[in-house]
Amino acid sequence: MGTESHRIRAWRQKHLLLLPIGLAALCFVPLLSEFFVNLWSQESEQFFPLALLGSGLLAWRGLSEVPVPLRSGTLPITLVLVAPFLLSTLAATLLWSPWIEGVAILFGILALVWWLGGAPLLKAVLPAWLMLLTVIPPPLALGETFALFLQHNAVVGSSSLLSLLKIPHFRSGNILEIPGARLFVEQACSGINSVLFMAAACVFYTLWKRRSLLFFIILTVLTMIWIFVSNLFRITFSTWILYNFSINLFSPWRHEAIGLFVTASTFLFILIASMLLEQLAFHPYRFSEHLITHPVSIQMLSASRKLRGGYVFLALLILILGITQLEVGLRVHHLQTSENRIDIRALDGSKHISLPANIEGWTLESKITPAPVRTAFETGIYSHIWIYKKDGVIASISLDYPFNEYHDVRICYVGNGWDILDSKLSWGNSSNGNIPDMEVNMVHDSGLKGFLLFSTVNQAGRWVEDIVSGTSLSDSTGIPLEKEGVVSELVKRLRRNFGYYYYSHTSTCRIQLLASSSIGMDGQNKESVNALFRASRHMLVIQLMDPKPSPK
Repeated sequence: MGTESHRIRAWRQKHLLLLPIGLAALCFVPLLSEFFVNLWSQESEQFFPLALLGSGLLAWRGLSEVPVPLRSGTLPITLVLVAPFLLSTLAATLLWSPWIEGVAILFGILALVWWLGGAPLLKAVLPAWLMLLTVIPPPLALGETFALFLQHNAVVGSSSLLSLLKIPHFRSGNILEIPGARLFVEQACSGINSVLFMAAACVFYTLWKRRSLLFFIILTVLTMIWIFVSNLFRITFSTWILYNFSINLFSPWRHEAIGLFVTASTFLFILIASMLLEQLAFHPYRFSEHLITHPVSIQMLSASRKLRGGYVFLALLILILGITQLEVGLRVHHLQTSENRIDIRALDGSKHISLPANIEGWTLESKITPAPVRTAFETGIYSHIWIYKKDGVIASISLDYPFNEYHDVRICYVGNGWDILDSKLSWGNSSNGNIPDMEVNMVHDSGLKGFLLFSTVNQAGRWVEDIVSGTSLSDSTGIPLEKEGVVSELVKRLRRNFGYYYYSHTSTCRIQLLASSSIGMDGQNKESVNALFRASRHMLVIQLMDPKPSPK
């Protein structure tokens, strides 16, 4: 009997980690899988598998150097470390935010590592944990803001160089025009993809070579300067070649080939710059005085762990969070599938969508057949375009689809040389068909004045401009879905900033109208443009819906 009890205790001791690992899997799988799917959908974040591999290599080396035997971390510090994990996991579950879930798992790793091995194990795994930080994208759309900053400065700098080279050109926003060609500089040319990828490479190199924080800062700054200069040269050189030899290096395959060359040159620069910095007394630091020859095993980590009452309580909390997340995940999945009103798979540019020859006194001048284009931060977007005219005013109506999530079209207009004067959200009311829309007054670099209207509907048939602005949510007919209170408004604003199920895995279609004039438009003209927009929007959304929305 004593031998049997000893075997049971030994089995429990050996497999003790199965409990927290199982609970973590139960808690993280739904949102964590969506987190990685969202990362892969963003071109600038597709380096994350390499970042995870680098983190694994750093963890393997750290575990092979941790002093043994290991002692479990104290319960009070474990509670301090696990608190932000529990709170962020709860927030990610209630808001259904993959981004917050990614942050939560980082907190969870810190708490787990401390519990298993205390300060020595935490110190050994810290480089791998820091590498994982590069997988978390910047919050609050800071990545897009940084991309626009790089785009603007790259084009401005290239324009200055083209002037020195005596190449006639005109710059408007992120567009360079030379005789016979009009070139839009995308975020790939501005280096945003290289910046994020190479910043992660600098993190890995610094941690692997065990250099100081100062070394990392200097190396990263030098790398960012190199990326900017190389992309500036890339844009200028490609434009010069096109102007002098009629060879278009902006074509897709040549563009990608040059991008690979720039990436390889940046890797080489990192190696050369690091070697030069190492000559300036940036020597590696000693990580541990007591090394072992084999990585720490699961048996070593679980050798002295006991499930005290505090740990059992934490395990129960994690279990409750996991069950809650699964329940919320099932409801989100139901909303993303059963309630869809737009068949995104059919939106490949082949669907016949039409507008009549006359709408509200406006006459159709032409229609442009849809073809795949690239917009800011999106690829494979189709646009149906109709040109209408009335009283000397030209209005361009566009149906654009499918976007991976909500896309603010003002970004594209800024990149095309427009300056935003003011924007106003018109909430859903009787005057606009109970459907929210954004009104934007703009002026172009050429002096042309523009009046822009746009509304966005997701695949569930819900208008989302009001979500972005923090107001009530409407269905495809413009009927508000719910009465919002103070708490609901707060939650919605948090969702707007960190992403949630209305955006994640939810494709959107946008209907926009741009009316332009050299002298601007008075109130009467704007009212006529509004009438055209509302009427055409109603006709287009009915053709998008399947089944068509029934009146309420």
